[in-house]
Amino acid sequence: MAEKSYWKAIRRVRVSLVTNNRVSKGYRAGMRRCFASYGLAFATFLTVVPSGRTSEGDFYLGFPLSNYTPDNAPISSVFDHSMNTQYSKNGTVIAYTGESGDQHSITGCDCYNKSDGLRFVVNGNYTGAVSCGSAYYLCYDGHPGVDYAVVNNTPVYSASDGVVYFPSTFPGVSNAQQYHTVEIDHQNGYRTYYLHLSSRVVSEGQNIIQGQVIGYSGDYGSPGAYHLHFEVQKNGVPVDPYGWEGIGADPYTRTANVNLWNPPLSIVNIAFAPFTANQGDLLIFYYMINNPTPYPVQNVRLGAQIRTSSPQGPWMDDPENDAVVTVTPGTGGTYCGGTTCWYFRNFKTQQAITTGQYDVRFVIVDNTTEQWFDSVESPYHLTVIPTGARKTADLNGDGYVNMVDAAIMMHYWGDTSKPPADINQDGYVNVQDVSIMMSNWYNP
Repeated sequence: MAEKSYWKAIRRVRVSLVTNNRVSKGYRAGMRRCFASYGLAFATFLTVVPSGRTSEGDFYLGFPLSNYTPDNAPISSVFDHSMNTQYSKNGTVIAYTGESGDQHSITGCDCYNKSDGLRFVVNGNYTGAVSCGSAYYLCYDGHPGVDYAVVNNTPVYSASDGVVYFPSTFPGVSNAQQYHTVEIDHQNGYRTYYLHLSSRVVSEGQNIIQGQVIGYSGDYGSPGAYHLHFEVQKNGVPVDPYGWEGIGADPYTRTANVNLWNPPLSIVNIAFAPFTANQGDLLIFYYMINNPTPYPVQNVRLGAQIRTSSPQGPWMDDPENDAVVTVTPGTGGTYCGGTTCWYFRNFKTQQAITTGQYDVRFVIVDNTTEQWFDSVESPYHLTVIPTGARKTADLNGDGYVNMVDAAIMMHYWGDTSKPPADINQDGYVNVQDVSIMMSNWYNP
């Protein structure tokens, strides 16, 4: 970035004091002008992430388990893409990833390993059945649903709006109540089934909405094997909610499989400012979110976390400043600068944390169910400096950090001789020092 353009931006910035954990409109406007209009463009700080998977029309499923997503939930048994009809066996199990088990089965199990003897991956958290070879065997032959190996009494949520039924039978299962089954008719040809519940907290005929608790997981009908069997049927035919991601055509030909998980929100760009802050300062986190659905997704919480970089510590958040937003269709946000739009939230660096370098992570979460939609770690680090750095940024000692100090810094720009404008003492005057100055800006 050209020095002249940068300092033009500095001269235009009007920043008010940060009070009551809120950033003034002047501060935000100044950041927008400085970052979006000049060399320190947001694009300088962005990390790009692939957008979410597509699905069928405007029907999507929310994930039925608390604190999990489709991509991190522990799967013990997959939907078998090799089956002809549900529970029919052919000596092969094929997962939605294209992974196939067709070699040997442990006695009493309908799970198969592969010739190389390696573990199956599936969603990255495949566990397999403990009594049937764990992750080295793909389960189960002819299985028309997905089994999630969760602990007893894990909350189970409705995957979408619909009407509750307690079926005695459903296609492929003649004794549904032996498994304490809940069926939800989504009134569009799709039905979802939840088996092995320890308890049900809804009533037959009840209208429910996506994300509503319908019961708790258990081992009903499968003593000692705690899990949730989740099954999706379209017009009476089982479908895999994960779709098909294998190489070549899907071997399951009874109906087309598409990814149904909802909503496939994803963080496509991020930014935060400033890069250097005093202990206790307020930062701004910016999120560009992609919502490929044709409808807004409500109650999305913008989470933000930091952790010490070295040694790497636990992630720390600032729930007081969490923002809950409605994510509109398309890519962007509600706060626009130039040609780009963002969602944003504040983040306060707590006085208790130590000074030094921090990793920064952006998170979007369903505020109702606590399910994570996406998270992205910034390629840039946050540097936290002692609270007294406000005095350090007052280069002329007049009690304020203002344009006079900015002029002094411009005079020393690029200097490596340890001038007073080297606020963070890293050996030269650069954008990091300007970031410190901006975080302490006061124009009386």
